[in-house]
Amino acid sequence: MTSIEIRPVELNYQPTPCMSPDLNYEDVTLIWVDRNVNETIDCLDTKRHLSTIVNYFKVFDNSKEAVDYIRSASNEHIFLIISGSLCETITPQIHEQFQVKFVYVFCMNKDIYAERTYKYDKIRGMFVSKHELFHHLIDDVRVYENNLLAVDIFSRRHTSGVERSIRDYMTEESITLM
Repeated sequence: MTSIEIRPVELNYQPTPCMSPDLNYEDVTLIWVDRNVNETIDCLDTKRHLSTIVNYFKVFDNSKEAVDYIRSASNEHIFLIISGSLCETITPQIHEQFQVKFVYVFCMNKDIYAERTYKYDKIRGMFVSKHELFHHLIDDVRVYENNLLAVDIFSRRHTSGVERSIRDYMTEESITLM
């Protein structure tokens, strides 16, 4: 009779988290770039409020790091808040990036920076009041996400590559439910 030898197997199993905090699983990314973003209580309060507008919010106090991140984030839809003092340096670098959808200039004095922003069509406005900025962001994010959903519904295709209508999806769903 043949004997079978059973040897213990050592497994080097390391559980991996389902979701990494460094990866973005959201449709919209909100980025705020300001040299003084971590300096005042008002900035900390503003960060807290901004983080409630979208689920993925990043803050940079270094403009080069922010621009590098934006350029590397090819699958994101970025709404960017920049300080007036950084407007002139950051905007030309990121304006042509397709992932940047809107730019909001958050500054203490509109008059100083207003002239410099007219040539960039992605700039949604210049905001002195954080509450006005919040309202514009909330509205823009809601409209943008609704448009993304509508585009997603209409962009699904059959394996043959033929576009499908909502009626096709409804018929398919009713067949699946039966």
